Amino acid sequence: YSSAASDVYKRQMNTQLLNEKLEECKHYDKDNRFMAATDLQSEILKQNAGVQLEEGMEKKICNAFIAHLNDKSLDV
Repeated sequence: YSSAASDVYKRQMNTQLLNEKLEECKHYDKDNRFMAATDLQSEILKQNAGVQLEEGMEKKICNAFIAHLNDKSLDV
């Protein structure tokens, strides 16, 4: 693999992982929503070391955290 191909692969895997966590943020179980939000935060912090998120992904993440502000469970 070249460096560029490796970067593309990493970005695709990161996008897939973030999408999975975003879906889990909508889970019916409050514990799953909480863990998804925590995992999502951790992934963002890891990726923040040099990898910029796509604008569409940034919007999805912001919307997920805003939705959690209105969550019925205070734990989330």
